[in-house]
Amino acid sequence: VHAGKIPPAWSAPPGVPLVPRLATERTTLSQRRTDWAQERTTLSTQRTDLARERNTLAEGRTVLARERTELAKLRTARAHTRTRLSMQRTELARGRTYLAVIRTGLAFFTLGLALFRYFGVSVWTIFDTALMGVSVMMIVFGVRGFRKAQLVERRLTDVLATDSTYLDLLS
Repeated sequence: VHAGKIPPAWSAPPGVPLVPRLATERTTLSQRRTDWAQERTTLSTQRTDLARERNTLAEGRTVLARERTELAKLRTARAHTRTRLSMQRTELARGRTYLAVIRTGLAFFTLGLALFRYFGVSVWTIFDTALMGVSVMMIVFGVRGFRKAQLVERRLTDVLATDSTYLDLLS
């Protein structure tokens, strides 16, 4: 109330009592408050439904993330297996290279022996002997290298035999 004056909404037109008018306005305001409360309840229900949907989607995302993690672990295990297989291929290639050195050494030794037998003891004997000496060194080098490559390859085969990812790929 401002300085003893009655606000215009509370003033009644001439001939209408003030109390029924205030009661009617109070009823109208109460109805509006009730409507807002119902709207608030409806909005709260919708918010709850959306929250439930969001939780369901989050649970689905969690399941997908776990599956992605498992796939990443499998991919990592397979990468390790590929590395082991690559190392085994490298050792097999190294063994083949040493076998080629042995083969070449044997060919040179045979050539030196054939030249020695063809020319006999002569000026070429030094060349024949040097060729046979180099070929013997090649053969020894090749045999040692091949044995070492074979040993490493066997170790890698043993490791692969216990690799579950490799065994899964075979089945």
